[in-house]
Amino acid sequence: MDKENQPLGYDYPKIEEEPNFELGKDTTFAINYDVFPQFDLSDYKGIEIKEPQFKIANKDEEEELKNIQEQNAMVIDKASKTVADKNVVTIDYYEVDDKDQEIEGTKRADFVFTVGSGENYY
Repeated sequence: MDKENQPLGYDYPKIEEEPNFELGKDTTFAINYDVFPQFDLSDYKGIEIKEPQFKIANKDEEEELKNIQEQNAMVIDKASKTVADKNVVTIDYYEVDDKDQEIEGTKRADFVFTVGSGENYY
């Protein structure tokens, strides 16, 4: 396939060859870049478009609002150091064997999770 008939990939512009920078001389270079094809818009009047209609249940709306609240929530330090359900905590830990010795390669620092959620953040 010749270069003119290749499909456009809409890639970043590329310099075809490195420019030669010399003091006192003009610098020239060529850039190769993709362009969108030109086309004529045919008669579009009279075309019917069916817009999908959706009904959002109150339950779905409340769930989405709750998700947005959780995504935008701020984590602040508690005055009390007692950990409770739904608290976000950061811990350092390592696993131990049956002799209470650290198992190599299991040490984790700054492990973050929400108590009671079953989810963690790395």
